[in-house]
Amino acid sequence: LILVTVEYIMGQIISRERMFTRMSHDQEIQKWNKDSYIGYRRISNLTIGILGVGDAGREVARVCKSFGMTVWGVTKSHVTSESASPYVDQYRHLDDLSEVLAVSDYVCNILPSTPETRGILCGDVFKHCSNKKSVFVNIGRGDVTSDQCIVKAIRNGWLGGAILDVFESEPLSTDSELWDLPGVVISPHVSAYGKEDKMTDLLVDQIERYLSGSPFLYVIDWKRGY
Repeated sequence: LILVTVEYIMGQIISRERMFTRMSHDQEIQKWNKDSYIGYRRISNLTIGILGVGDAGREVARVCKSFGMTVWGVTKSHVTSESASPYVDQYRHLDDLSEVLAVSDYVCNILPSTPETRGILCGDVFKHCSNKKSVFVNIGRGDVTSDQCIVKAIRNGWLGGAILDVFESEPLSTDSELWDLPGVVISPHVSAYGKEDKMTDLLVDQIERYLSGSPFLYVIDWKRGY
């Protein structure tokens, strides 16, 4: 499932930077619009800030680094040299979130929903993105921010757009302003939707680990909330 999530994130970034949606529109109207697609940004020149560098975040970092991106990671706990990912260029704590927002072309949220993270991107926090007009990617939990905070940030020019797979309330209301907001991509909570065969493989693996006394994968820490 982690790889499926990474596919979603990288697919959306590549699609946006190479303007695939616009290409599709031009094809529909039979428009040869070559000049519009020459000035794209190289992904290797971009910076991504990953909020939450657990198993999924580390894999996102690895793939982003393979494209040459600069990777910043935001964590809730201290990162030691032993636990740090070799694919994360800079680590910051949640308290230093504003610094990461200011340098990131893409801000990718993978944080779980906990008392510490709920609402962390509400208010005017996205104002820190105004220098780079960051694109906000949310595949973590919808309650780290609110629909209205995203709308406000885009209308004020703080965010350059948003790629949203999770929301405060699902399904997203038909009267939400997000549907028609320029620069916003909406998907119905499918970024980590996996195939049944992969789920079966994981279940079998976990059973084998139980029988052999080996540590389980993806163990939840109930005290931490994820």
